[in-house]
Amino acid sequence: RSVAFRARADEASAVADLARILALPPGTFLQTAALPPLPADTVLSATVLTDHALDQRPDHIAALLAAEAGGRYLTAARLDGWVPRLELSGVLGQEAEQDDLFGFSVGLSFPLFRRNQAATGSAQAERIASEAAAEAVRRSVQSEVGATLSQYERARGAERLFAETVLAAAAENVSLSELAFDEGKVGIADLIVLRATAVATQLEYLDVLTDAYAGWYRLAAAVGIPPTRLNEFAGGQQ
Repeated sequence: RSVAFRARADEASAVADLARILALPPGTFLQTAALPPLPADTVLSATVLTDHALDQRPDHIAALLAAEAGGRYLTAARLDGWVPRLELSGVLGQEAEQDDLFGFSVGLSFPLFRRNQAATGSAQAERIASEAAAEAVRRSVQSEVGATLSQYERARGAERLFAETVLAAAAENVSLSELAFDEGKVGIADLIVLRATAVATQLEYLDVLTDAYAGWYRLAAAVGIPPTRLNEFAGGQQ
C-alpha cells in the first residue's frame, strides 16, 4: 500500500509538471491514458529508419537548404563578375548660355579586370561551410538513430526476457503455492513470502518496462515521427 501511495504521488507530480510545461491555465485537469503497446517485433530496419529521419528531421532539412543557398550565392557572385552591366546616364546643361540641353545615354560596361574576386571568395567559403555543416548534421542524425535503435532493442529484449521468464515464473510459483496451501503442504508464512516475492518481481518488471518505453520514445524522436508509427518499421532487416 505504501508503494502504491508513492506511485500515485509520482503520477500527480508528473501530471503537474506536464501542465506546467504546456503552460495550461490554473485549475486545468489532465486526463492520463494508457500507453500504446510497444512494437511486437523488435527487429527494426536501421537503414529505413535513418533514411526516413534524414527526410523528416527539420535540422537536416534546414542544413540542406542552407547548403543549397550557399551554392546559389556562389553562382550569383561568379556571374556578377562576368555579366556586363547596363549603365544609364543623363546630360543637363546650356549651350552658349542660351539653349538648355537635355539628354541621356545608354551603355554597357564589361568587367575586363574586375572579376568580383572578393565576393566570389566569400561566397565559396560560405558554400563550403554550409556543405560541411549539412554533412555534420547528416552524420549526427545517422549516429543518433543508430544509437537510440541499439538502446531500444536492448531495452525491449530485456523487457521481453523478463516478462517471459522471471515474471511468468513468479506468477507460477504463486499459483503452485496457493494449491499447496489449500492441500496443507505449506504454511501461511511461506505463502506470504512467495506472494511478496511476486509483487517485488512485478515492481522490478515495471522498471524494465519503463526503460523499454523510454527507448521507444527516444528512437521515435530521433527518427522524427510519432512513437506509434515505429510499428510501420517493424519486421525489417538490419
